[in-house]
Amino acid sequence: MGQKTSQIGPALAAQGGGFTPFSLAEVTLDGSVLLPGVLNRVVLTGSDPMSLLMPPSPTHNMLVGIVVTDAALAGSNLLDGNGKQIQAQGSLAPTQQLISGGLSPARSAILLFDGDSDHWIFVATNGNIGGPK
Repeated sequence: MGQKTSQIGPALAAQGGGFTPFSLAEVTLDGSVLLPGVLNRVVLTGSDPMSLLMPPSPTHNMLVGIVVTDAALAGSNLLDGNGKQIQAQGSLAPTQQLISGGLSPARSAILLFDGDSDHWIFVATNGNIGGPK
């Protein structure tokens, strides 16, 4: 996982803090676990909202990237902290789950695990993809 995580930093620097259009992984099934250290390509399929899980047993400073590449179904994603809390962007208190709706194509975000506070936090997005459920 350490090698995968290290790939995100140079990718962000090369994009001037932006996001690459495709990831090394494609998540298309409800209940999929997002891979750490890569920009997970999320194609909305299945139920609405489509459930995605954060990686189990996260370590301090672990990064997870999400790029929603097809929002033609006008669906949404439900991010589950997998036992950890998720800090909603612009919110003071973390929530267990985040739902992202009203997406346009190529919405993206990077979340970082803060081991000190034991929750995931948004460190960058190209739009507000989440809010408390």
